Amino acid sequence: ALWLAALVTVVTAGSAGPGLGAGVAGVAAYAGAVAIAGGVAVANVKQKESALKALRTSTSCALDGASDGERAYVAAAEALMPGSDCARFEAPTVIRYRAGQRLAPHFDANRGADVEDANRGGQTLATLLLYLNDVDAGAGGVTRFGRLNLEVTPRKGQCLVFFPAAEDGAFDDRVEHEGTEATEEKWICRIWRHEREVPPPFGLPVGYRPR
Repeated sequence: ALWLAALVTVVTAGSAGPGLGAGVAGVAAYAGAVAIAGGVAVANVKQKESALKALRTSTSCALDGASDGERAYVAAAEALMPGSDCARFEAPTVIRYRAGQRLAPHFDANRGADVEDANRGGQTLATLLLYLNDVDAGAGGVTRFGRLNLEVTPRKGQCLVFFPAAEDGAFDDRVEHEGTEATEEKWICRIWRHEREVPPPFGLPVGYRPR
């Protein structure tokens, strides 16, 4: 946008001499370029949201960490990752998969996290999935890491921890994963741990402590 404004200003000044008219033309060009860039950004976000909806057929609900069970989960998540602070967690999210629902292969980390996830703590460094019920063997509903040739069958009370990005935030494309279609209901509770503090409404309440 700045380069476009500068170019318009130079062209205007060259044709009519420097002055207020050239400045006004430059400002107008800059405002127009910013508006276009903003429109493109909004369109990209909407496109990404639509793509995510197409991947997931489940339903979810973000929690505020208030109940005893939620506090115990957040405290356990901190304990699993020494040095972590729940201020860097996204709020726990309960996800329900009905029979026949699934989550297509995807990444929890983001190649553009510095910009696209700047308001929610930056890159996703760790994912914690707490399985809230058993899913019978052979009934689907596994968490599958296709590029690692690994599958995890949901077992009530077990927690799966994996790292979508390196400690320095570098995206790791090996950790693509999916929730396969199940023939029975599946419930999980997820926490994402980010590089930096995650402010509300994405994170837990300001000053929150699980104990």
